[in-house]
Amino acid sequence: DDAIVAAFMGAALPEAVVDSLRTFLARVNCPLAVRSSSLFEDAIYKPYAGIYDTKMLVNSAASLDERLDALVGAVKRVLASTFLNEAVEYALRSGNRPEEEKMAVVIQRLAGAACDAAGHYVSEKPRFFAPDLAGVARAVDFFAKDGVDPEGGVVSFALGLGGMVVDGGWCARFSPAAPHRSFYNVEQRKKLVLCLAEEEREPGSSSPLKYLEVPPAENDAHVTIFSSALPTGEGAPKSRALWLRMHDVHGNVHSYPVDQVAGAEEAAEEAKAEETKAEAKADAEAEEGRGVSLEDLAQGEAFPLAQLLGLLLKIGSATMDCPVELEFALTFAPQQPPVFSILQMRPMVKEMRESRRYGQVLQHLPEHGSVICSSPRALGHGHYHTHDIIFVDSHHAEFDRSKTAEYAETIGRITAKLADQGRRYMLIGPGRWGTSTPMYGLPVQWHQIANALCIVETDIDRVCMASQGSHFFQNITSFGIAYLTINRTTRDGFVNFEWLNTQPASDLSAGVVRHVQFDEKTPAQIVVDGQTRLAAVLMPGTSLDTVEQTDAFLSMM
Repeated sequence: DDAIVAAFMGAALPEAVVDSLRTFLARVNCPLAVRSSSLFEDAIYKPYAGIYDTKMLVNSAASLDERLDALVGAVKRVLASTFLNEAVEYALRSGNRPEEEKMAVVIQRLAGAACDAAGHYVSEKPRFFAPDLAGVARAVDFFAKDGVDPEGGVVSFALGLGGMVVDGGWCARFSPAAPHRSFYNVEQRKKLVLCLAEEEREPGSSSPLKYLEVPPAENDAHVTIFSSALPTGEGAPKSRALWLRMHDVHGNVHSYPVDQVAGAEEAAEEAKAEETKAEAKADAEAEEGRGVSLEDLAQGEAFPLAQLLGLLLKIGSATMDCPVELEFALTFAPQQPPVFSILQMRPMVKEMRESRRYGQVLQHLPEHGSVICSSPRALGHGHYHTHDIIFVDSHHAEFDRSKTAEYAETIGRITAKLADQGRRYMLIGPGRWGTSTPMYGLPVQWHQIANALCIVETDIDRVCMASQGSHFFQNITSFGIAYLTINRTTRDGFVNFEWLNTQPASDLSAGVVRHVQFDEKTPAQIVVDGQTRLAAVLMPGTSLDTVEQTDAFLSMM
């Protein structure tokens, strides 16, 4: 990779291209995003995301030649990322031929405004640049909780630049179809910004991007903008985007009533919303310090964000004839209407094709013979392989609910060993994983289970208490961990503990905490369909293809 980058950086762009970039920079001196736009990346059937480079430029040097050199270097770096190892391997895994890839480079104005560390917009001697918030919206939510329609979509957003969201950082999350009863917030402690001066950068770093501590609430500009009672007077933000106006390729203007998109909020859901707020507050109080809550913004107090994103997802999905995801940013500048920016939109074709396949197979799986466990209440989406399962059977004769803290310590020792070996694993246990109350489940710390591929929560003393904390759901969504809940008492899913207990336990096992390790050639397979909420873990030697073929054969009889 280093040799490829060096070759590109040492090469020269065509003179005509350099002249065009010089002309562009003569008129544009705001921060820029230099992004990839390749043939495979933007394909309608197998789009990529996050594989190629994006470069952020401050673009504020007094010398035009200096700004031009920086832009030319960023363009070369994005072009070079076409041939780096990660991109080539991803192309091969996607069924593409790397030599057929073609790359273009898009140069965009960076959405946002110049500001100070607290988020106040300033025109003189600005230190940083960022939007008030940025995030990603998807037309289908594979981690929708009970009572929330997966096809209502999901929005993940955070203060500052969107890197906090796309890189799996802490962010708020809600469904645009039901923002009041689906909102989850973890109090944001940091936000990503662009440093406008080199002295503001992290020591020893060449990157202009930096994470700033979110200031105390009473000193943060975002609290004023996003408060439940809208500020009044000069400079106060208004909900002006009640109509969305879009220009098509022919120059025609189309207007859409934003305020008619979101569904009405039923009074019966108020209790559920209050419960969700209480859970988020309890999570926040568990940590020191203060953060900024974005719930009022998500629910339309300062800007019709849910309605607007719901509308855009519907328009994009109808236009592309499949569910889409889009990246966005929102900026509240003084004396100006809010500025909402659509950064890019891509189809979710791959996920939806997988969902149809997984759903068909999972609906006809037998309960025994080829399945370790199954659940009709799963979160996540995908097809994973694992050679390691760590499980605790609450129906085992030696299980003692008062010793779950000891079990958690044993699990932590096992997962640490597996992490050192680079092995990802599956966890099956009673009650809530990571609970702060040992009687409710297994009080592990998140770092002890962060390398899990799949987490299964079963009933404890005939009661199934699924995890509800927003930190827990933030973690499983950010890390893409499959999450299954199973209640054997009500037959809401099942776990084949009889089979698991007959498998040879590894030397890491202790008491009722058992670690089973499968042969490298025959892993267990985890299949989750985020739309139907169905999931199953197939025994070693049972492949998804085999199950599909059996199902097809039986359907003909």
